[in-house]
Amino acid sequence: MSSLSVRKTLWIFVAAVVIPAVVRADDPVTRAAHLLNERKFGEAKSLLISFVEKNSTHAAAAYYLGRLWLEEGNYEQAIDWFEKAVELDKTSSEYHVWLGRAYGRAAREASIFRKPSLARKTKAAFEQAVHLDPANVDARLALMEFYRQAPGIAGGSIQKAIEQAELVKRLDPYRGQLALGQIHEGEKQYSEAKRAYSEALRQFPDSSAAYFRLASLYTLVAQYDSAFEILNRILKRQPGSLLVHYHIGKVGAVSGQRLEQAEQSLKIFLRNQPPMENSWQAAAHWRLGMVYEKQGKLEDAGAEYQQALKLKPDHEEAKSALTKLRKRSG
Repeated sequence: MSSLSVRKTLWIFVAAVVIPAVVRADDPVTRAAHLLNERKFGEAKSLLISFVEKNSTHAAAAYYLGRLWLEEGNYEQAIDWFEKAVELDKTSSEYHVWLGRAYGRAAREASIFRKPSLARKTKAAFEQAVHLDPANVDARLALMEFYRQAPGIAGGSIQKAIEQAELVKRLDPYRGQLALGQIHEGEKQYSEAKRAYSEALRQFPDSSAAYFRLASLYTLVAQYDSAFEILNRILKRQPGSLLVHYHIGKVGAVSGQRLEQAEQSLKIFLRNQPPMENSWQAAAHWRLGMVYEKQGKLEDAGAEYQQALKLKPDHEEAKSALTKLRKRSG
């Protein structure tokens, strides 16, 4: 996982499953929703597939099947089920949000001929989600992200992204402030991004996301001492936070500074991170390899890069690092 991927993962980390109020607590759909929340995807899918065989017009079941297919990276199946959920319940803002997400992810891998159609569908789904529930913060943030990332010809607009972030601030000041920082950071307006993240931290000093945002920003602009200072402040408040340890390791790996602390933090992360999170494990092994390489421990570095590739064979950064290391050692 690249540093950019990690930052995006932090931003869009798995949303809590919302269980519709119309579903009884003993309903199979409710059980499947809890299994999804616990990341027991196989059990959840089996339960739902059996359920929809006899309940083909159940909107929530279609929605959760869409969520499961999306988790597996099967975007076409996810789209089919989300479209069915929306057809069965046209009033659900939540269903439209997830339909838009499925369209958007499919667009990333689509041919150049299909991308424009999927982009239009993504935008339309997010706009409908906002129309159905103007107070749905997730819907507004999804629309903001579309405006921020899409090219102008597909409907993208930084000004419209900022407008959505400002509207989010009225509903959820913390998330809105972070969203503004994200927009400015993406536009390389680093002073404005720092101001937005710092304001979020000032207003909500007990929440860690703003700390991580500032630390990532300081790392991006090579202000490594400031990044370490922020992360060590979080570590004092949350000594058991694995995410803090990962980021300390990342900053050390990138900067070549405080390598002993970076090494120890990454080892703590790897000892305690659940094995199922292979992408995070692979990223940590890659970063630890970077630390070892900067310490001159080339054999150890190679072993860490290989471990990263064992966990995630398509980890391009680890592949590149291992290739360069072998040339260097050869």
